[in-house]
Amino acid sequence: MYQSFYLPTKIISGWGSLQELPGEALKWGGRALVVTDPGIRSAGLLEKVEAVLAAGGVACTVYADVQANPTIQNAEDAAKLARESGAQLLIAVGGGSSIDTAKSAAVLLNNGGSLADYVGFDRFANQPAPVIAIPTTAGTGSEVTLVAVMADPASHRKFTVGSTRMMPKVALLDAELTMGLPAMVTAYTGMDALTHAIESYTSITTQPLTDAVNLSTITSIFEHLPTAALRGDNKQAREAMLYSSCMASMTCNSTFLGLVHAIASPVCAVCGAAHGMACAVLLPAVMDYNLPVAQKKYAKIALAIGAADRSESERDQAEKAIGAVRRLSEEIGIPRRLGQIGVKEEQLDQIAGAAWNYPQALSNCRRAAKADVEALLRAIL
Repeated sequence: MYQSFYLPTKIISGWGSLQELPGEALKWGGRALVVTDPGIRSAGLLEKVEAVLAAGGVACTVYADVQANPTIQNAEDAAKLARESGAQLLIAVGGGSSIDTAKSAAVLLNNGGSLADYVGFDRFANQPAPVIAIPTTAGTGSEVTLVAVMADPASHRKFTVGSTRMMPKVALLDAELTMGLPAMVTAYTGMDALTHAIESYTSITTQPLTDAVNLSTITSIFEHLPTAALRGDNKQAREAMLYSSCMASMTCNSTFLGLVHAIASPVCAVCGAAHGMACAVLLPAVMDYNLPVAQKKYAKIALAIGAADRSESERDQAEKAIGAVRRLSEEIGIPRRLGQIGVKEEQLDQIAGAAWNYPQALSNCRRAAKADVEALLRAIL
């Protein structure tokens, strides 16, 4: 079985690196559609991006209606506005919701039709319009991934549109843009990044290159997330989390994810919880479920983060890794139970049935039947 690692996205990082945006945008054209959400506008970040673009000679139109769980309609509305304004590229500013919407709209701009026509991988013919991604949260890492996760409110389901051709041309990591992020958003987006790293590290398609990146990322998140969440004005912690988020998602393109993400998608679809929050609540429980087959990897995590020492048994080390994840969640204020984020008992059968069929479940290190998923959900309801 062969392995591959592919990253066509140019990554620009550093404090104040937003100033590089006009030069990168002009490589793809002088007119852009900025895709963002109401929170970015109200926080003043959109105005800052617009000013940098104007100073650099890039004209832009703004689509600022992206929802927390972005929908087919968000992508189609953004594509329509891009077409009407003559945009030659899309600039996503925000979290994964804005970036995924921009990636989806870029597909529609050059291929037409409805986003529902392209569910799955490589379902479109034409190269999408170029996308520059500027993350303002340290969590999803969508700025370097080959997928967009979108919602269909009519069916209460999330779905994936994916292709290496959808990967942004540029990821611009300026931690200054994350400084105003609220503590709880910092907490659950950071736990999303940790979930990416742990699920990628234990995936059935893991490889030595991704193992090295993921173990380093996990260590960095344990070191810096509490500070970023609880003392949000700490520049070092903010930068470290933004890099960690990007690194974790770089590996997911090659390894895919696991059961946390398979369950989180239907959880968000049925109760409207934020993706990162759902992942954060689910992660310790899924780690418990995966322990019989992931013991060796979990033990390595425990040693890397200093939660265990080499004199202990591998099983004890692995259990301490799971305990460390639980303590980290508690320290930064993550709820422990699904009921606290809006999940109801009558929804568990629907969630379990959907999760079992999500593609992320196929790369989980331990196979899970629908009954396994439902039992896991009930244990943390």
